[in-house]
Amino acid sequence: QIEKSLEHLRNLPAVKENNWIIEMSLIEGRKFVLVKDPQGQLIRKFPEADLWTLPVDLDDPKGQLLKKTA
Repeated sequence: QIEKSLEHLRNLPAVKENNWIIEMSLIEGRKFVLVKDPQGQLIRKFPEADLWTLPVDLDDPKGQLLKKTA
């Protein structure tokens, strides 16, 4: 199910348009989702647990990755 959620993030229009990289990483024993730009610079890092609480707004096709409310 984690891989399915990561794939959903990878398919968001904003992620595709900006060629962002979505990956899972183990940091200090905890899993984090990392969002990186094409040069490998970290844009956003959030705990795996937050993956399940990201809002899905069907009226906003860009997604919620970078909004302050996400």
